[in-house]
Amino acid sequence: EGSAVAAALGIDAPAEPARVLARVTSHRHSPSMLADLLAGRSLEIDAQVLAVRDLARAAGVATPTLDVVAALLAQRVQASFP
Repeated sequence: EGSAVAAALGIDAPAEPARVLARVTSHRHSPSMLADLLAGRSLEIDAQVLAVRDLARAAGVATPTLDVVAALLAQRVQASFP
């Protein structure tokens, strides 16, 4: 979905799932958002998720997976930081 949003905005960012998966699974540290959640810090949902979703909406690109991720993160934040 990120590549589709980029393409709609005229940015060449082809999706390479195998390469991305290899890079993500080779790291020995947690993603920053998970580290923030575990440490009780606020999450950067606006910058990392909602901004992409907003750009997608403006470009007319459907983002069903991103929409679910955004909803789940919002629910998790609300449960963690009432």
